[in-house]
Amino acid sequence: MEQNFSKKIDWLRLFCTPSIGVVTFRHLMAKFGSASEAIKQLPDLASSLNRGRYANRAITVPTVQWAEEYIEKCSKNG
Repeated sequence: MEQNFSKKIDWLRLFCTPSIGVVTFRHLMAKFGSASEAIKQLPDLASSLNRGRYANRAITVPTVQWAEEYIEKCSKNG
């Protein structure tokens, strides 16, 4: 049960990362196999792709605490 919750937290964190949309999310999941691994690889991936309109922007992944609070609020509101 705990593992599934952790997996959901990582999925939410990755999906809510600025400049990660549905297509990029799916590509990252296919490439790295899990949201957790994709999150770990984002800094290196971002530095290798540091060009275009996102040049010199750090990728800020939402925290675990933020994701847990978000899920709790959603649960309370049905």
